[in-house]
Amino acid sequence: MDERRRSRVAPMSDANRRRVELATVRLTDRGGCGVLVPGEFILTATHCIEWSGTGGMALGDVYLNAIKTPSGAKFRVGVAACDPVSDIAALGDLDNQEFYDDVEAFEQWREQVTPVPISTLHVKVGRRYPVFVYTHQREWIAGSVTRYG
Repeated sequence: MDERRRSRVAPMSDANRRRVELATVRLTDRGGCGVLVPGEFILTATHCIEWSGTGGMALGDVYLNAIKTPSGAKFRVGVAACDPVSDIAALGDLDNQEFYDDVEAFEQWREQVTPVPISTLHVKVGRRYPVFVYTHQREWIAGSVTRYG
């Protein structure tokens, strides 16, 4: 992004920046990251998770994904939903009988972290809004988004 576009983006508050950083986890198996969103899910990219597109998830197959939080806590979560076309996935709780320790660790972490909403605005058609992306390399990218249709 060139400097002209970067300078037109409103700054992000330090409080919001810190909230996103605390809610962002590392997916240790493939090196990606995800963020805790409302609904107690970790939103990430499908290419960053372990899963199978063969339909086994609908039949009860479990795909474990190891997580490491910024504080160093480690636990596993399961795939709640994924879409390879849009490259988006939601990770969530596992069965608490079979994976009790992972479920407890995930719950404890969620209690300490504020989920990051996808959007706090009603996005009007044709209007440009500032966006900030926290990358898998722990860097911030500023940009803008415009809703069309």
